[in-house]
Amino acid sequence: MIRLSKKQKYLWIPIIWMIMGVTYAFQIYLYNKQLDSDCEPFSFIAYYLPEYLLWAFYTPFVLKLSNHFLVKGNKWGTLLKLLPFGILLSLAHLFLLATIRWVFYGWYAYQQISGTYSDYVLTEVATHYFIPLLFFALVVAIGYMVQYYHVHQQAHLNAVELEKRLAEAQLENLKNQLQPHFLFNALNTISMLVRQGEKKNAVTMISGLGGLLRYGLENKETQWSILERELEIIGKYLSIESVRFGEKLHYQISTAEDLKGIPVPDLILQPLVENAIKHGLKDRKEAWNLIINAYGIDDYYVLEVRDNGKGFDPQGMDFGNGLKITEQRLLKLYGGRARMEVESSLGQGTTVSLKLPKTFKT
Repeated sequence: MIRLSKKQKYLWIPIIWMIMGVTYAFQIYLYNKQLDSDCEPFSFIAYYLPEYLLWAFYTPFVLKLSNHFLVKGNKWGTLLKLLPFGILLSLAHLFLLATIRWVFYGWYAYQQISGTYSDYVLTEVATHYFIPLLFFALVVAIGYMVQYYHVHQQAHLNAVELEKRLAEAQLENLKNQLQPHFLFNALNTISMLVRQGEKKNAVTMISGLGGLLRYGLENKETQWSILERELEIIGKYLSIESVRFGEKLHYQISTAEDLKGIPVPDLILQPLVENAIKHGLKDRKEAWNLIINAYGIDDYYVLEVRDNGKGFDPQGMDFGNGLKITEQRLLKLYGGRARMEVESSLGQGTTVSLKLPKTFKT
């Protein structure tokens, strides 16, 4: 959309009035040409154009005056307040226009004017009073329509901005809901290690937790990250969980080199991994494998978290709080263009896939 500056908008006012004046004068000329073959177009333009050029001069002031009253009152009260200004402007306009035409006829003898200057002015006022008042009403009406459009456009923009801020607040709330679960689990594990006298592992976990908290503070104001950074954070998270579960937890993180820079929602994988560990490792004695992979397919980037845990019956599928929040974040961020898919079989493990559109711009 092309936006005009205030100076450019006012520049169009005399151009429009001039076009109207020349067009009207030329129509009158063509009509009179049929009656008098000796008439000249210049004389008609010189007679009628000044009236329109004067209105080009009045228009900015009339618009400012009407906007001033339109902001403060109802439309009928505004019309009553503007009526005296319209009458005064019409009288002043006719006096000024009659003077210009009197001077014009003084050197260009297109038509002889009988009587005195005062008689001519009074005649012009008496016979043409309605026309400038009509022009005044036209300018006020246009000003009202323009202001009405701007007010409603601004209201729409404010509503869009408010909706955007509300969505951002909701996203931030969803994002914040994820962090207490993680912090509780990490701190609980550190507490257990300290009680068991495993100070080295406790220090390792505290160091890793500090790095994750630092990342959370650095990304507090944004909902977005890049895949490489997201996988790096998941690696730190899993290193902490490895201290907790020891040799039972085996994990692998892989992605194509050209996908490392793609934008992804911040901390979008963390609840998936946390959910996999919570349900996949529960009551499991043998080794448990977790594979995190990212790849492109058709129009989507796929972020996949797969484990060989006990799985569950898809018919009785009950998404945990973390997965529900992840679905809500995808809906808010991508507007329905991204989706989460969960596949699971009893005794064979679970795969959670996030399909993110390649063409989406953050």
